[in-house]
Amino acid sequence: MLGSARASEVDNLQKLPDALGGGVSQSPYIIVGDAEKHYARAVTAGAEIVIEMRDEDYGGRGYCFRDPEGHVWNFGSYDPWASA
Repeated sequence: MLGSARASEVDNLQKLPDALGGGVSQSPYIIVGDAEKHYARAVTAGAEIVIEMRDEDYGGRGYCFRDPEGHVWNFGSYDPWASA
């Protein structure tokens, strides 16, 4: 489950990126079946792309965007658990 920060006991332990000068302390990597298609949908939806689609040196293709709250998300095709 993911959610936005609110005024609660747990959320008081967290800070939005704006409160940290725009930096983030973590950014999830989400494996997607078709990175190119996912990227195109994100661009069409107006996502703030912070790293353009590219081939990664560890395999796969991916990109990064910043969500409206300032968090950075990574999406790509690299799956370290895929059968060789």
